[in-house]
Amino acid sequence: MEQIICCCGTGHRPNKLYQGYNGESFILKAIEQSKCLDNIQYGISGMALGFDTALAIMFTKYNIPWIAAVPFKGQESIWPISSRKKYIDLLSKAVKVVYVDELNNHQDKTIPVKMMERNEWMVDNSNMVIALWNGTSGGTKNCITYANKQVKQIINIWDVYSQEIEKYKIH
Repeated sequence: MEQIICCCGTGHRPNKLYQGYNGESFILKAIEQSKCLDNIQYGISGMALGFDTALAIMFTKYNIPWIAAVPFKGQESIWPISSRKKYIDLLSKAVKVVYVDELNNHQDKTIPVKMMERNEWMVDNSNMVIALWNGTSGGTKNCITYANKQVKQIINIWDVYSQEIEKYKIH
C-alpha cells in the first residue's frame, strides 16, 4: 500500500521576515522555487501569521487538500484587520479545521504552550515538515527540535527564501 505523503509547516512570523507583513510574496516565491510541495498529497497549516499563512495559500493554489490546525479559538483576534480577513477566507478553504486546545482540553494553558501543542499535533500527523527557519530560537526551532525527535523529514527553505529576497534588496 502506498503511503500518503502529508506535510506540515513551521516558520517565522512577520517580525522575523523580510518586509514583515508585506513580505508574503517572498515566502510564496520561495515555496514555489524550492519545489517542496512536489509529491505532497495532503497538508497541514498551523494558521499563524507569516509562513503558516503562505503555506495555506500554496496548498490551496496547488489543490492540495489541507487541514487548518488552529492552536485555539480566537488566535486571530489581535491581528490586523486585513490578516483576519485572509485568515477567515483561508479557513473556509481548508478541508477540516482542528482546534488543538479543544483536543487537549487545555484552555487554561498559556498561549506559547497552546502553540507548541499545535506544533506537536501537526508533526504527529505528518510525514514531513517544511520549515522557513533562520536558525534562531523560538517556536519554529522548538517545532523542528520536536520533529527531529519524532524522526520526521525536515525541509528548510530558508536559503531559497534568502536568495529570493536578495534579488530585491538595494545594495
